[in-house]
Amino acid sequence: MNELVTVAEIDISAATPKINNFVLCAKSTTIEDDEHYRSASELLRGGKRLRKYIEEFYKPTKDALNDAKNKLMQAIKAHTALLAEGEKILIVKISEYHAQKEKERRERERKLQEEMKKKQEDALLEEAERTQDESILDRQIITPAIKIENSAKAEGVSYRDVYCYEIVDPELIPREYLMVDDKKIGQIVRATKATINIPGVKVWKDKSTVIRT
Repeated sequence: MNELVTVAEIDISAATPKINNFVLCAKSTTIEDDEHYRSASELLRGGKRLRKYIEEFYKPTKDALNDAKNKLMQAIKAHTALLAEGEKILIVKISEYHAQKEKERRERERKLQEEMKKKQEDALLEEAERTQDESILDRQIITPAIKIENSAKAEGVSYRDVYCYEIVDPELIPREYLMVDDKKIGQIVRATKATINIPGVKVWKDKSTVIRT
């Protein structure tokens, strides 16, 4: 039978060969009778004990690192929280001003476009009256695009398109855009001990292996 992995008060440096031995034993294990089953179970328990020992060995260092990280994050947050608040206020004000200037820019473009079109129409009318040719009025008027830049510019400030959406009627959303709530289904299946019937969902009870060290 396979050699069992046991854990005593070992030096952590000895953990690696024991881990390798455990994996080799696990790979070579075959279960053909009850004795093999009990032996494999004991091997698994040994692996669990080894894992627990390693976790416990490094726990003080891990806790110290987590504590140091939490203190560092708190120190950073203490310095940056008010900065973030001020930044948010300025971003809103800058965005509002830029949006207002953008509105004014589009309005100026529209007015200039209309003025140019009016001049072209007047020119055609004048030509038609001079030549007595009314077909001239049927000519298509093509007005060149007019582009006016937004005057609200500052170094380091730029804008990008943000594509937004808002759900106005969930009942009309096609199925391909819906997501199954796995967490909710799992909760209700466990709460009902897999006795619930959910359309489109296969529910059953299975066994999970639990190993105590």
